[in-house]
Amino acid sequence: MKLKLWLFSGFVALMLLATACSPKLPCEKISSDGNFYRVSGVAFSQKRDLAQEKALNIAKRNLVHEIAKDLHKKTGVNEQLLMDTLKKGIKVHELEVVCKHTDRHKGAFRCSLAIEMPVKRFEDIG
Repeated sequence: MKLKLWLFSGFVALMLLATACSPKLPCEKISSDGNFYRVSGVAFSQKRDLAQEKALNIAKRNLVHEIAKDLHKKTGVNEQLLMDTLKKGIKVHELEVVCKHTDRHKGAFRCSLAIEMPVKRFEDIG
């Protein structure tokens, strides 16, 4: 019985150690589907709020790129032209944050967040 308890305790300790050292962030494994464009962004800063703001701006830039690439495939319109238009047209308040995780990493705050925007917002373009 003690052997089973030791084995179980060792297994739990090993799993906790493996997940604590993992460089993966919870919001990185997100992808678009037929209903929503979804992307993530990661940023570092000495200030928590600044890390979150930077991550949101990176995610927005990634979202613009993904939407432009998709619309280019559907319409044939120049991808750079679409990106320029989307940068101006998509406002931060329109974005839905679906995942946000902030922690301390090497003395700074690390923020990982994911955002989404409905595909149907762009149906009249495609």
